[in-house]
Amino acid sequence: MVRKPNLPQNDVTALAMGQKYIPLFSKALESRGIELLPIPKNPYVDSRLAFHGDLSLLHLNAQMFATLGEPYIPLPVSCSSILRIRNIEEESALNICIIGDYVICSEKTAAIVPSWLRVIPVRQRYARCSVCIVDEHSIITADHGIAVACQGLLDVLEIQAGHIDLPGFDYGFLGGCSFKLNAHTLAFTGSLATHPDKERILAFLRERSVEPLYLSEGKLLDIGSAIPVQEKFDK
Repeated sequence: MVRKPNLPQNDVTALAMGQKYIPLFSKALESRGIELLPIPKNPYVDSRLAFHGDLSLLHLNAQMFATLGEPYIPLPVSCSSILRIRNIEEESALNICIIGDYVICSEKTAAIVPSWLRVIPVRQRYARCSVCIVDEHSIITADHGIAVACQGLLDVLEIQAGHIDLPGFDYGFLGGCSFKLNAHTLAFTGSLATHPDKERILAFLRERSVEPLYLSEGKLLDIGSAIPVQEKFDK
């Protein structure tokens, strides 16, 4: 299993992703030896976001996941516990951002606030969508409220909003089109070429010895991220 949610230290071997998006990125990811675990359409979520993984599946700790509703996701048998959230009042109930010793979330809408983590409270219900996790101490976000809340606790690069595709909406979010594949590789669903903050983003990554990997040559596409589930050298 991936021991630290969102932060695999070794090469990822299994990744959970919205079923709708797997055909777009399977070639680039499977060529790296990564098995793609499909997250099905979630009927409890806005139809435009129904295949967004970060609304259906939450990695809580080394062996525990939570799901919104009853989606069947073929997680590895080494996953010892799956918490199913059935009393669904908010489609963003699992969209909290776990990074190292912290969890960034709206405590009003989150179904789970892990007691073992230090809470960084924000108003943004979609905290995971809004945050691109670079490493255990660094994030990129276009959400000013999140940027302010994290100052002094995490290294934050605040970027311009927009310039990311999310069909049915004006724009998407960088957290929704990025995910780690190992400690030093950050995958993007598309290219940063047309993003006005490209050079600032790349400089921020370089300073932390993180390399971008573009899974396609097109514009960045918000797919609700993907969840690293298993990495090499597990014991």
